[in-house]
Amino acid sequence: MSPAEAADIVVTEKGHNFTQGVGRTLFAVYELLMIIALVNTLIAILSNTFQKVVDNADVEFKFHRTKQWMHFFDESTLVPSPFNLIPSVSFFRNLATFCSAMTKKSPEEEAKFSWQRCCYVERLKDVTVDANVYEALMSNLVQRYFRAKEGDE
Repeated sequence: MSPAEAADIVVTEKGHNFTQGVGRTLFAVYELLMIIALVNTLIAILSNTFQKVVDNADVEFKFHRTKQWMHFFDESTLVPSPFNLIPSVSFFRNLATFCSAMTKKSPEEEAKFSWQRCCYVERLKDVTVDANVYEALMSNLVQRYFRAKEGDE
């Protein structure tokens, strides 16, 4: 008998309905339990995230409020909308400063142009002094943050 003839084994359908039914029922129960577990996990994650947002709401509000203040206190928006079409005194002052920076090449001032700010003068300062001040400021802010966190706990 060759290996090809040995593969011609015919199995007639045997009735294993009870075993198949129990297997399908157990699989359905397993799937149902996994769906319940995953939905509960999702609910826990979402409620935890929501609680973090609620706890941090005051900081978020202050951040966005300050961002709006910075936008409205910017030099480009000095007057309300109907009056911003009329050139103001600060516009002529900035234009004169820009023209003088364009004509004389000073090492402290550089005339620049951008689509957002139009014509402006960038004042170049000693970067090392600003870096030291920035480092001290950031150190103070970090220490203040950690002291506030310790006080909350």
